Amino acid sequence: MNKRIIQALIAVSAALAGYVITDRIPFLSMGERWLADYRIATLLPPEPQHPDIVIAAITEDTLRQFPYRTPVDRRFLAGLIETLEKDGVRAIGLDVLFDQPTEPDKDERLKAVIDAVRVPLAISTAGAEEGLNDAQLAFQDAFVPPAAKGMANLAKDGFDGTVRQTFPGKGGKPSLAYALAVQLTGHEGPPGPVSIAWHGQPSADVPAFRELPAQAVPMLPAAWLRNKIVLIGADLTLTDRHRTPFSTVIKGPRSLMPGITVHAHTLAQLIDHRAGPAAGPLTGGALALGAAVIGVALAELASGLAMELGLAALALIALWGVGFWAFPGLGILLPLVTPTLALAGAVWAADVHGNRQDRKMKKFILDAFSRYVAPSIVDHLVADPKALKLGGERREISILFTDLAGFTTLSEKADPDTLGPMLNGYLGGISRIVIDHQGTIVDFIGDAVMAIFGAPVIQPDHAARAVACARAIDAYSTQFRSTGEPARWDWGITRIGVHAGTVLIGNFGAEIRFKYSPVGDAVNSASRLEGLNKHFGTRLIASEAVLPPDQRTAARPIGRIILKGRKDAMEVFELLEPGLADTPFFQRYRLAYDALDRGDVRVATAKFTELSFENPNDGCVALHLGRLAAGACDTEIRMTEK
Repeated sequence: MNKRIIQALIAVSAALAGYVITDRIPFLSMGERWLADYRIATLLPPEPQHPDIVIAAITEDTLRQFPYRTPVDRRFLAGLIETLEKDGVRAIGLDVLFDQPTEPDKDERLKAVIDAVRVPLAISTAGAEEGLNDAQLAFQDAFVPPAAKGMANLAKDGFDGTVRQTFPGKGGKPSLAYALAVQLTGHEGPPGPVSIAWHGQPSADVPAFRELPAQAVPMLPAAWLRNKIVLIGADLTLTDRHRTPFSTVIKGPRSLMPGITVHAHTLAQLIDHRAGPAAGPLTGGALALGAAVIGVALAELASGLAMELGLAALALIALWGVGFWAFPGLGILLPLVTPTLALAGAVWAADVHGNRQDRKMKKFILDAFSRYVAPSIVDHLVADPKALKLGGERREISILFTDLAGFTTLSEKADPDTLGPMLNGYLGGISRIVIDHQGTIVDFIGDAVMAIFGAPVIQPDHAARAVACARAIDAYSTQFRSTGEPARWDWGITRIGVHAGTVLIGNFGAEIRFKYSPVGDAVNSASRLEGLNKHFGTRLIASEAVLPPDQRTAARPIGRIILKGRKDAMEVFELLEPGLADTPFFQRYRLAYDALDRGDVRVATAKFTELSFENPNDGCVALHLGRLAAGACDTEIRMTEK
């Protein structure tokens, strides 16, 4: 075959191979995404704050005005909408879900305002896929007018959960931004998701959109908001925050963007008719083919391996230089990994054709990817290769959640060079304890750890393992925070919750990326048990499901807890440090608790009062004394917060 034809085939094949390899290998796909994210985060040209869109942010200062954090006070929202309409705003977007009743008078007030508002209005909604039950869906449908409905969802990348594209909606229902854009422009926008054309910031410390505290809006001059599109939504550290391309360079609590800000970027793109920056397939294909042609030419021109590698390196530097210039210069995000692979593949294939091959790349890739899967799951897959598929099975397991108190504050005070090693050391110690007890770490969520026992390998004693592991973690974390750098930085206590139940466990996600994890009510309950520690002043809570009666001698009962949204109570216990359960204080606590449990309020009050004088800092004693003062006559505690 003609040499030029062979070279042309090599170039075309290398370009196609670059696309296929990048698409099929998660590491490379994530590399392509990360490079695009990094350019957006570092090279996005500055722009003035958007002239038409203003965010009325519901902040911690806003929520401190109300007796409860969630749902957001509806009388406040009603007054806010009325104020905005009176000030002559152009439109209102409300990124707050109305899926359950609150105080009837407040609900009626807000419903009346929504029905009467005359400016374009879009309100976030959710569906069954987002976890709403039939009662919540019915309330939402009755509360939000059909014309105002906009889905609250964001288009998150299945690889890493990063928001990179617009979310038009689904099932004939538009997203919040699209619903508002239709009312403002009369155009529905692109029919499918497109890359978000992020609006640039004027400077590093000035946001892309003017943000006003929601509680301050009634006190502002009307001229500030006249003819503006006002988006109302949460700007809270731990609520409705999402990873975006800017997360590649922004660290700490502000690395995640509030959902309302993502909606603002999408809405700005729609009303300004801006195209997304991602290069189309024709542009990307032409770039990959051009890189492959250069690779073939380099293999032809080079007189030796060293020269060939040097020329290839120069070509890649030029390619990446063009890619990094094209975004701020032309507004285009050119792919970099795909043409890089195309060039490298063309050089390699041309060398193979000329009897010069290098097979080390395959070994490198195999060695690298062998590090991506947890050992316990690898062993499970080796024993049962059929398990490497989407789906799951019903299994009774024990679930353990940990969380570090005060970590957000610590992360704001400590610099990354100090915090990083401390956090890694802390999580490393917990991980070793879980593995020593033959548990499986399912996830790290910032400073929190989720572990399971009884899967993937069946363990009849999974509950005992989970409880023993929890005690070991508690002892380890107590020692960890009392020495060295953690002590100097006032490292928080570790709160732990342990529960057991039947879950659906297996591989969940997509064919290109999935995770071995449990799904079910028991998981949610375990997470909530961990959260109860801060209400009860405890560190280590276990449910009756993991602590049968014959194993409760080293624990003390807290109460029969009804979690929010549940009907049935579960008895929960505080796991005590060795030897404490036999002390006179805790023995008298049991007598007081038993008196309250059988309804003997007089005796229970007297005994808990004595205990309070002896140890005024005991959270469980204070809890029951407070309940008795409020009229409680048993140990059943109904939680009003998650």
